This record gives sequence, C-alpha cells and structure tokens, in this order.
Amino acid sequence: MNNSEQLRAIEFENIELTTIIQRLENGQYAIPVFQRDFVWDKSNIRDLWDSIYRHYPIGSFLIWETDEQLPRHRNILNIELKENSKGKFNYVLDGQQRITSIIGAVKGAKRNRTSFKLFFNISKAYEMSKKDLLDQISNSPFLTEKELKDSSSSDQVLPLEKLLDFDSAIYRNLSQINYDLSDYYLTISEKFRKDYKVSV
Repeated sequence: MNNSEQLRAIEFENIELTTIIQRLENGQYAIPVFQRDFVWDKSNIRDLWDSIYRHYPIGSFLIWETDEQLPRHRNILNIELKENSKGKFNYVLDGQQRITSIIGAVKGAKRNRTSFKLFFNISKAYEMSKKDLLDQISNSPFLTEKELKDSSSSDQVLPLEKLLDFDSAIYRNLSQINYDLSDYYLTISEKFRKDYKVSV
C-alpha cells in the first residue's frame, strides 16, 4: 500500500457514548461550517435516546481525521466546548444531528429558549422492565424539562447525565425507597456507560 492509499484508508472503532461526549467536550470532535444547521426537535432527540435505551442501533458516525485545522467550525447549540489547537483534528461529516442530540440532551443545550435537556423516569422504566414492555415505543421513560415541570407524579426521575455518570448518592437514596429500584439504576447506568457502543 502506498502513502496516498494509506491516507485514504477508512477505519472504524466501536466506542461508548461517554467517550463521544468526552471527545466533544475536549474539542476532539468539531462540526465544520459547511454542515447544515441543527434541525431536530425535542421529539427527535427523545426518540434517539429511547433507541439507545432499548439498545437499538442508531447508525454510525463518519469522522474525518486530518492534520489540517479548518478556519471555522459550527457551534453545538449554545454549549461551551474547548477548541483543539494541536494534534489531529476530527470533523463530523455524517451524524451531526445525532451527535448534537447526544450531547445536547445531556448538557441541557438550548435553542431559542427551548431546552433539549432530558430526564429519565426510572420508576416507569423499572415497571416497564418487569412487565416486559420495553418494545412498546409509546412507553418512553424520557421526559423533557417542560414535561417534568408539568408532571404531578411521585415517580423517581433522574437527569439524563446521572445515567452516564453513576452517582452513589442517588443509588443510596433509591435503595432506601426500593432496593430493586436502586439495583435497576446500577444496571441501567452500566448499560448506558459501557454496554452501548456506536461505530465511528
């Protein structure tokens, strides 16, 4: 294989969601300005995370790695991210809507005062798992910020980021309510943090 063929080689790796988020936060991934604007709404974002929760595939991401830094790149909604100023530069060529939705729901990104932050009704998810209702798409355990504010339910609801970053205090609090619920939190957090992988 000659040098030009090596430069054009396409490689894939399967990585965790948390790794994608970390790479975005650290400036390792950026969205070039020639990509279209982010157009997804809250229902699209919820559907994406619901697919992840149910362990459905969400497709691969196409990342262009280059030594060349593009003069400009697109912001990810209103999220403050670091800029990578040295080393390899990685630009998202395919998967911008999904990758923006992943970090936007975790970080609570906003567009025109609309928050994309998501919450997880762990009580509902646990009951669904007991009744084998995970395949019923209409039974999503995810809530938008507005839905959470409007809800009068006494269910246990967690910010989405607490599924991706296990919180021992939450585990202890849930165990005081229902040990099975705290055990489910441990299981579902492990699933989000380690078991679900995407191809880049």
